[in-house]
Amino acid sequence: MPELPEVETTKKYLKKYLLNKKINKVWIGYPKIIKEPDNIKQFKEIVRGKKITHINRLGKYILMELNHKYLLAVHLKMTGNLLYTNSKTKQPHSHIIFYLNNKHQLVFSDIRKFGRLYAGPKKELLKSLPFLTLAPDALKIKFDKFLSRIKSKRGKIKQSLLNQSKIVSGIGNIYADEILWHTKIHPLQSLENLSLTQISNLLNAIKMVLTTALKNKGSTIQTYRQPDGQSGNYQRIRKVYARYDLPCFRCNTKIKVIKISGRSTYYCPQCQKKYNLETINNEKIKTKSI
Repeated sequence: MPELPEVETTKKYLKKYLLNKKINKVWIGYPKIIKEPDNIKQFKEIVRGKKITHINRLGKYILMELNHKYLLAVHLKMTGNLLYTNSKTKQPHSHIIFYLNNKHQLVFSDIRKFGRLYAGPKKELLKSLPFLTLAPDALKIKFDKFLSRIKSKRGKIKQSLLNQSKIVSGIGNIYADEILWHTKIHPLQSLENLSLTQISNLLNAIKMVLTTALKNKGSTIQTYRQPDGQSGNYQRIRKVYARYDLPCFRCNTKIKVIKISGRSTYYCPQCQKKYNLETINNEKIKTKSI
């Protein structure tokens, strides 16, 4: 979190207001957020005085193209936000501020400081890690490509959806749970055991859930805000995520939560059955009471 719908919502907003704006100066309060280059002086030299000529998204990354063929990339990670404001009042948890030539600021705020910023020549940056290993975009991938990637991989479906280089990019914890609920697939189901029908349903659910979340400006479960400070709305219509012990919207069974790779995973034990219970026991997955 933020995931593809939140990042795409942020991108669309920024594209509306930031194009052709010049970055006059940069304030950096927490240098560790700058991942590339590792020299803060170089980072400032790259972005200062540059115009933002195009804004795009790659997986969960926001890509701001600058003139002279430079690129500023932002990953919001778990709690990051990009806020567009004309207020001189410092936003809470602000770590980087880009002062623009229209008396506005683009503020990167992040409670947990996990977010990352990258800057450099566009061609060089996109050929470097982590951009080079990103899987196809979850909203753009076609079925044949999706099928071949699943058939060529092994592992559990929930973990595989969270892995940004495995099947598709852009999906995180919230939407992985929502997608699996819609397809009635247990989060510990193995990729190699998915049927062709399940794979087809899975891709349809990915696009449906992400598109619906995008229309609702993403989810504000904890800290996510749109660049104007407004919350998203998808959390109001979510089906399973963070609904522990509440009735399933399909069958009325109480929603359960388990830990998978350290992430809370919500599912309906009736709708999303997994028949190989021995595997669950062997992996020491325990139901968590919250």
